Amino acid sequence: MKHLSALFLVTLLLALGLSFDASAVRLPEHYAEKAEASRIKAIARVETVSTLESGDRFSTQETVFTLIKPYFGTDVPKRFSGRSKAVLYPWQKPGVGGDVYLYPEADEVVFVTVSEDEGTITSYTPLTDALEKALKEAPETVRYGFTSAYVGEAPNPAPNILDDWRRSRDTWAAMKARRGEDYDYVVGSYSWAGGVHRTRISVRQGRVVSRAYREEFRGPEEGPLPLSYEEDADSLGSHDKGAAPVTIDALYETCASDWLAKRAGGNAVQFLTDADGLLKHCSHRPPGCADDCDIGVSIEGIEWLND
Repeated sequence: MKHLSALFLVTLLLALGLSFDASAVRLPEHYAEKAEASRIKAIARVETVSTLESGDRFSTQETVFTLIKPYFGTDVPKRFSGRSKAVLYPWQKPGVGGDVYLYPEADEVVFVTVSEDEGTITSYTPLTDALEKALKEAPETVRYGFTSAYVGEAPNPAPNILDDWRRSRDTWAAMKARRGEDYDYVVGSYSWAGGVHRTRISVRQGRVVSRAYREEFRGPEEGPLPLSYEEDADSLGSHDKGAAPVTIDALYETCASDWLAKRAGGNAVQFLTDADGLLKHCSHRPPGCADDCDIGVSIEGIEWLND
């Protein structure tokens, strides 16, 4: 679980039936400000990671660090600690919003920012040669994104992508106000080997009430794969495979606070809308990865119950 994108885990485990306000969205700038304001900024080695408590939504962990070198004039103890949240168990169902999920590992050497000793970890970045060089020679080029630091400006060739997201989110809000909150939508996932996975999610009065999933191949000679299921309100979320049973409001929020926030570090991000200006595709792709690498969502269509 540690090797998956932190908020991608959230997307797979989102709780059913939450309602959202656009003002709850946390954009990358929010997390950058938290990191910039932190009292501790340092290269350090992870000494221990311990779980303090586990609840229905997430576990709270404490990470103890051994200082290697402080930066940006911060007064850092030789040994300090920070707290963070993590989704450690399949039965945990975190909400969406501004929560950050981190997965520190013992003996890792990292550049870390912590609000204060024994406070909140605001960014956590495994140390690379490029980052270490920038910290030593050009610290002014170190930037903060979503949960991590990077060197220089974000390389995204579409700097106005968040403006596109805001316009689309506003269009979605206007569409809901006119048509109500009863709709179905289909999420598609495609593999380079020809596999197609489709999830149909039904929303009534702003709450998810059912989910249906099917796997198939594009080639007609292959026929459908045996795996398919249907969930009602009582069994919702009982299967691992398939798109998360969430509203489109939730997808807009995760799109901004997680997938589009991955512009730093060489990740390619993409945001596309349909003919009505509504969310069609939102994802990020790690650098150097060619096949089945997109982390995000693709909506094949939305069907409204009320015209």
